[in-house]
Amino acid sequence: MEQGIKLEPKFFTGDELDKLYDIANQQLKEVNYYHWVNKTKPDDIVTMLDHVEFIFIDNTSICFSASELCDAIELYDFDFDATNKDLFDTFEGDLYVRKTPKSEVDIWQQLMQLDISEVLLEANEKNKFFSDKITLKFGREKMVIQVTPTGLVVKLG
Repeated sequence: MEQGIKLEPKFFTGDELDKLYDIANQQLKEVNYYHWVNKTKPDDIVTMLDHVEFIFIDNTSICFSASELCDAIELYDFDFDATNKDLFDTFEGDLYVRKTPKSEVDIWQQLMQLDISEVLLEANEKNKFFSDKITLKFGREKMVIQVTPTGLVVKLG
């Protein structure tokens, strides 16, 4: 019987937890999705949601990113223009990141009227917080950002 590879769970760092808890009580101004596009095989173009960027009304921002192995959510400053320049220089346009503004989508329009009231994370028995899923509460609504083997998934929870 063949067994799959079991990945060790990943956890948010103290700095990442601080960044996450800092977005509580913030109100969104803009939401952007960044899809990784691989068109090295013209008959099999692959896209995946790699980054979700929130820009708040105070002009601060946070970017949720799929880790390189798609086994954790990472938080870091994402430079869209520099990333695409590097990818173009290396892969001559076969790999790139596509920005998709989402602020005009109905659900985001609704959530942008509310503050993020709570950031919910799952913890293990040692009170370390798993970095594969983040649930954001906007009043009564919950938005889940989760990493999967094929990138990030964002859905109402």
